[in-house]
Amino acid sequence: MTDPARLLLAAVRLDRESPEAAFERALADLEVGVGGFILFGGRCGDVRRLCARLREAAGRPLWLAADLERGAGQQFRGAACLPPPAALAHHPRPEAAVRSAARLTALEARALGLNWALAPVLDLDVEPRNPIVGTRSFGADAERVARLGSVWVEACQGMGVAACAKHFPGHGRTTADSHMDLPVVEADREALAEDLRPFRAVAGRVAGMMAAHVAYPALGCEGPASRSPEVLEALLRDEMGFEGLVVTDALVMAGFGGGGETGAATEGWRAVRAVRAGCDLLLYPGDAELVARTIRQAAANDAGLARMVERAADRSARTLARFGGVDGAGTDPPRGGGGAGDLLADLPAFRPEAPELTDLAAACVVPSGPAGEAVAERVDAWLAAAAGRVRIEVLTDEEPGEGESPERAGGAGAPAPEVGGRDGGPGAALARELERRDWRIGGPAAPGAGAAAETADTPVAVLVLLRATPRAWKGRAGLSEEARDRLRSLLSERPATLPVACGHPRLLEEAGVPGLVAWATEPVMERGVAAWLDERATSVTGA
Repeated sequence: MTDPARLLLAAVRLDRESPEAAFERALADLEVGVGGFILFGGRCGDVRRLCARLREAAGRPLWLAADLERGAGQQFRGAACLPPPAALAHHPRPEAAVRSAARLTALEARALGLNWALAPVLDLDVEPRNPIVGTRSFGADAERVARLGSVWVEACQGMGVAACAKHFPGHGRTTADSHMDLPVVEADREALAEDLRPFRAVAGRVAGMMAAHVAYPALGCEGPASRSPEVLEALLRDEMGFEGLVVTDALVMAGFGGGGETGAATEGWRAVRAVRAGCDLLLYPGDAELVARTIRQAAANDAGLARMVERAADRSARTLARFGGVDGAGTDPPRGGGGAGDLLADLPAFRPEAPELTDLAAACVVPSGPAGEAVAERVDAWLAAAAGRVRIEVLTDEEPGEGESPERAGGAGAPAPEVGGRDGGPGAALARELERRDWRIGGPAAPGAGAAAETADTPVAVLVLLRATPRAWKGRAGLSEEARDRLRSLLSERPATLPVACGHPRLLEEAGVPGLVAWATEPVMERGVAAWLDERATSVTGA
């Protein structure tokens, strides 16, 4: 029997430890016999060298994967970070934008030594309270998500990198975060049929499907779908005809342990149930040696489980043979070359501040706000008042989740505005790009002076970057009430204030204010906002 350890993809955390420490830990996992790794964080050079060292140490093909929903820059410093899927769906040419993003993602992944992009997200953005999907989705319309998801898969895999549709059978209707709990979707089969449409659309072509740690009683699934034969075998394999790899979401997530088990149920025995349910690969075990040993012992006494291990290992090996080729360390990264339909066709890898990326992001920026509000006219009025002179403030609404450090969560404490700087951090990319376009960026007015004290030398228009994104462990989707109050206060104090939602349009809609939607907090979207404002200002002022 194939060693069940081959079904495990262990974690490599360059975001938490040095490259040498990460390599030593990964060597221990290779001794266990794991089939590959999922990588988090690190600089591109370190990642490329580490991938090459892992392949050499293993002496066999490995899966080397990463969450790359927003490009390789989502994880690795020095790579391109791209607009999130919701933004790409709002591009004037959404199919071309998605195709270009997927090709660049795969191009950079290959150059780093990776062969599996754990993307795209095919969940529907249908639940405003969802704390984890939001802008990771292409939208709420199943047909549109299916079409754009199919484009992403074909473009990525056409570059030789495996794609992975997630999170089957759909995480869009949850109001809980599976990192923290087992969400239960109470929707009936008719509603769930819509959620399944994007997954059906890619079932015949995508290399992998990621099973959600979510329960769906209407599908006969009281525990997580990642351990449900009703979902993975009866629905995905038998009914939908999927023949690719089924991979779990991370085993360390709380949702994987849900479903009424007692404290005696270990990660290893839950992994056994996942394999029995039809999973081929098990992502991010907390204890790879324990999980491998438990499956090994169970399979030794269960011929049926042993056959499932063999089938899973064979399916993994055959798929890996298709996507095992990478460019690796020491080679020049290939160019985009996607033809006339590729918006980034001439962009080499590892150019995160390239003008082409700014243009892509700018095309995705949209005015939004309360229903019935003439948002575009309000934005134009603000541009006329600004006349190229602005101050940037940052309102951060990011809180650490339970058991999580503020550094990992991206900030903590009461939401208070900070002046956007040019030397790094939130607002810096926006300030630099506006200044490059001859806008004048000012500092704060004197304490207590108020708007009346501002002079011609002081910018009177304010841009507020509203940073609030769904993220693991945060546990909510929208703004806190404190952040909403602070935003309203800013608007009342300074009428010439334009909010920029670095997240979902609902941030503006629920706060009842008009503004711009920048979709994400990454610098590429800040530069896109600057380009959008500059172009719009030219049309408004005629300058």
